[in-house]
Amino acid sequence: MMNINMQDLTWLISHAVDAGVQEYMKGVDPSLDKVKKSQAERFLESRGYKKVMLSKWTEAGLLHPVKSGETQNCALYFSLAEIKKAICIVKAKEICNN
Repeated sequence: MMNINMQDLTWLISHAVDAGVQEYMKGVDPSLDKVKKSQAERFLESRGYKKVMLSKWTEAGLLHPVKSGETQNCALYFSLAEIKKAICIVKAKEICNN
């Protein structure tokens, strides 16, 4: 049986709700959900994660970045909803492993 302390449970629920709201916003207006790679990196850092997590989570299939065009130097966009869900998944896994 898994015991989760109240602080972890509260964190997980509030961040899962935040990810759900972001997913809703993505459905209403997809442009509100798309952020450039640099913005996604800043968002992760503001949440206490390293920039490298974008590529690790992409390799793991949690994130699906989209290029804005065909050229090599075109912008790479990430979904905030996917990033927020990935953060929840990582935290849930961390809680379960403790």
